Amino acid sequence: MNDMLRRVSAYCREARGSRLVAGRFFLSNLESVAMMTLEDISRQTGVSPSTVTRTASELGFDGYHGFRQEVREMVRRGRAPSERLESARLPEGALGYRESLDYDRENLARVLSMNREETIEEAISMLADA
Repeated sequence: MNDMLRRVSAYCREARGSRLVAGRFFLSNLESVAMMTLEDISRQTGVSPSTVTRTASELGFDGYHGFRQEVREMVRRGRAPSERLESARLPEGALGYRESLDYDRENLARVLSMNREETIEEAISMLADA
């Protein structure tokens, strides 16, 4: 298991509130984080940019920029995504399927509360056409 995943997973076991939300997002979307801005993560999680930065700092990085750079290096060194998925094993105490589903449910509720129904339907249509 990658050291980065272990570190973020251990952090999530201790974190609370919005820092836990940011940590779970990092854990669940590590490859995507490599390309996301601080503002992107803030928008997707509903967590303030300063909390995202603090979370990255608490993980031992020089803020979000340092965290993202390390994630980029990890992705660059890593295997193909399908290979990582086949061999991935979450560390002891990491988010299980129930926690993951609860987190996804919270994210979906946040998306619904932050967007008009027409906007969501338009996005679905765009994705279907792509």
